[in-house]
Amino acid sequence: MPAGSPAPGERFRPPDGWVWHADTAGFRVSVPARWHYSRDGSVACFQDPTTGRTFSVAEGGAADPLARLRAVRDAASGYGALPGYDEVRLAASDGGGEWECRWNAPYGARLHARQQVVGTRAGNGRWMLGWITDDRDWAAAGADWTIMRDSFRSPR
Repeated sequence: MPAGSPAPGERFRPPDGWVWHADTAGFRVSVPARWHYSRDGSVACFQDPTTGRTFSVAEGGAADPLARLRAVRDAASGYGALPGYDEVRLAASDGGGEWECRWNAPYGARLHARQQVVGTRAGNGRWMLGWITDDRDWAAAGADWTIMRDSFRSPR
């Protein structure tokens, strides 16, 4: 995983054991140093090898964040990827949008996820931040999500 020091003027300081990840897509985010990095096309994924918590970053590419999130939800539902689906929320959030839901994984766990569409600092595009955990781990995992979301820096 490419890691580096904070960008000049960066005020956010990651907790001990975390690193800055500078991605080839141009964004930067702070993640736990022990997490694994992978890429699936245009989606960057970070996963905790112990708990399975997963954080992802993808270019959102939509002028209407709620329309983008509805399209993702409807496509996943149409493919049968969300058995036992429970929508917690789908709403506008901080100039973007947020979708939170739960569903049953094929291996028996109940998963809990959040997709948040955020704008860039320069206002010239949108990114989708994703977070998935076991539903039983959702509350405990919340602090990691907050750190990653708050540290996300899009290209200028």
